[in-house]
Amino acid sequence: MRTSYSLSAACGVLARMCALCLIVVLSGCDDEPTKPGAVYDRVEPCGTPTDLVDGHYDPALSHQGDLLVFWLARGWDDHGEGRGIYVHSLRDSTTEMVKEFPVVEGEFPYSVYSPRFGPEGGRIVYEYFRNLHILDIETGHVEQLTFHGDAHHPDWSRDGRWIVYHHNIVGDGERRGLHVIDMHQDPPQDEMLRYRDKAVIGWYARFSPDGTRLAYATGSAIHMVSRDGSTLVNLTPGPPEGSGIQLPGWLDDRTVVFTYSRTSPWWKYDHTFQVDTESGEINPFFVNLRDARAFSPDGTKAIVAWDDSLAFEQGQGYKVYGSVLWEHGLSCCDCRRQLTSYLDRPEGSGKGDDCHGD
Repeated sequence: MRTSYSLSAACGVLARMCALCLIVVLSGCDDEPTKPGAVYDRVEPCGTPTDLVDGHYDPALSHQGDLLVFWLARGWDDHGEGRGIYVHSLRDSTTEMVKEFPVVEGEFPYSVYSPRFGPEGGRIVYEYFRNLHILDIETGHVEQLTFHGDAHHPDWSRDGRWIVYHHNIVGDGERRGLHVIDMHQDPPQDEMLRYRDKAVIGWYARFSPDGTRLAYATGSAIHMVSRDGSTLVNLTPGPPEGSGIQLPGWLDDRTVVFTYSRTSPWWKYDHTFQVDTESGEINPFFVNLRDARAFSPDGTKAIVAWDDSLAFEQGQGYKVYGSVLWEHGLSCCDCRRQLTSYLDRPEGSGKGDDCHGD
């Protein structure tokens, strides 16, 4: 009987221990999700801003952090006045158009994309009608860099040597993928980026601050590839099926920020996350900045386009302008200041005066 009692007691203790272990494991599931995609269900600390609309697009900071470049897609009116590339000084809060693009009848208005500063801040690379061009700000001289008609979303490394872009024509197997241009060669040498002899397919590629790696989007993930193609890593494994992951940006040499959407259209991203490129850990970004890919060199501020929608009667209909640029500090929810506004718009109430939007 003693042996039977001891065995029964031992089984009871073991059962209680197993139950306790199960409770401990389950209590930690919210902190350390184990199922694929669980990390993307987390909520941002600072909420969600209002939607982005036509306005100042794709802002980028100079490598010194004192100048901001952006492009205005449609201009101030139906005639396209004011359509072009602008530079805003964070030193004296002045804004100057550095390149105007008058609207041509029948032209698709979104023909200018992704202006990016060169290393010294005096030159800008941008996409115009699916080719890359370089603008000398002081002289106004423009040099065309690509001629094949399918170069998109460039980025320029801080040391000035490399420009990356993506070639996206699906049927063009010889050129489709990421390309890196060596600007130290005369003439500049354009080569496809390859990993294990295969083209690296993706878009919105951005150089790390040290210029040795590129973060880029595939639509369902953010990947990181070395500039020479020797290594390639998927930084965002396991997102829910049907979701979209886009728009990477480097907060510092170790951290990539990206946008994530499960159900919204591709132009309205719902969440912002950051991934540690060394540990692979993914967490919500401090504040949901959506299109924030322009970060100050010290990693303390971001430039973001917030909705400042204003509809007003014009001719026989209404036109909506919005998305003024803000500088957002990354130390608190409300640490931000407005940088730009529409020059000729009527007075109206703006949105986005706090961290949470609507």
